[in-house]
Amino acid sequence: MSPFPASGTALQIAFIVAAFGVLLDTLVVRSSLVPALVIGIGPRAWWPGTLARPAPRAGDGPRSG
Repeated sequence: MSPFPASGTALQIAFIVAAFGVLLDTLVVRSSLVPALVIGIGPRAWWPGTLARPAPRAGDGPRSG
């Protein structure tokens, strides 16, 4: 016998709350908020922007002399 008489009901409610949280995250945050923030931030939002530039070649550095 369980010390919590409605443990099955509480577990069902917990699963419903978790499913609602995942659904809310998927639909609201990832589908509308993230694209809106990326548009608002602009080119600074694209992480590989600094990595997309070609690396300097061995002989192109500053000359000391």
